[in-house]
Order: sequence, then C-alpha cells, then structure tokens
Amino acid sequence: MRLLDPTGDAWADHFTVVGDLLAPVSGDTDAAYTHLSYELDDPRKVVRRQHRREVVTDRLALLQFLGGEIEALLNLAEVLRTRNAAAFGEALWEIRQLWRDARRALEDLGRFPAIPSDAPEVCRCPSPASFRLPPALEAQTLEIDL
Repeated sequence: MRLLDPTGDAWADHFTVVGDLLAPVSGDTDAAYTHLSYELDDPRKVVRRQHRREVVTDRLALLQFLGGEIEALLNLAEVLRTRNAAAFGEALWEIRQLWRDARRALEDLGRFPAIPSDAPEVCRCPSPASFRLPPALEAQTLEIDL
C-alpha cells in the first residue's frame, strides 16, 4: 500500500463523494490506506468540506440570479432615464446594491480556487501535458466573469 499523491494521483479515480464524506473506491487499498492515514473524514474536515460546498453552491446561485436581475434593472433604468428622474435614481440604487452583492459573492468564491494561491508559480511538472488540472477537477471548475 502507498499514500496517494494529491499532485500526481487523480483522487476522483480513488474516492467517491458521499454527501460531504470521501469513501475509498471498493477494493482500492491505496485509497483505503490514504483515507486512514490522512483521516480524510475527520469531523472537522467534513465540516470544512460541507461549508465550502454550501458557500460555493449559494454564491453561484446568487450570481446566476443577480445576472438576470442586473440586466433587467439596467434595461428599466434606460427607459426611466428620460421619463422619471426619481424612478431612475431608485433603479440605479438597486443596481448598485445588486452589484455590491455580486462582488461579495465573487470574493467568497475566490476563497476556494481550483489552484491554491500558495502554489508555486513555477511549475516543476515533468511535461507540458501536466500543466493542466486533472480532468475530474477541470470538470468541476468554471470561469466567472462579471
């Protein structure tokens, strides 16, 4: 048995996610050994995974909702700009509030990057093919532009 290397082994091939727990794939002795050695389901680690999942899910839903709301308010503000100065000011205030909420959501999501901020800037990968995230992790990431 050997410890799985998180920089060289795609853990998605060795573990399944059950709620916020990580379960070694049946019969994978390396995964079982790694699971036990790193105490992957220590209650504190499970709570951290749960919190990360909840924050990411909530903030992504908020950004999706806000994108539509901001667009609708911008369209309304354009109509109101020439017709009703007070209503235009109110729509502009609401747009600023929604934008502030979107910025906060982006800041929260920034705490969970696919590549940790303390990762070395110079890659010591053996080949250019290694410069990418593993496919299982790549499938879970997305670029967010606002």
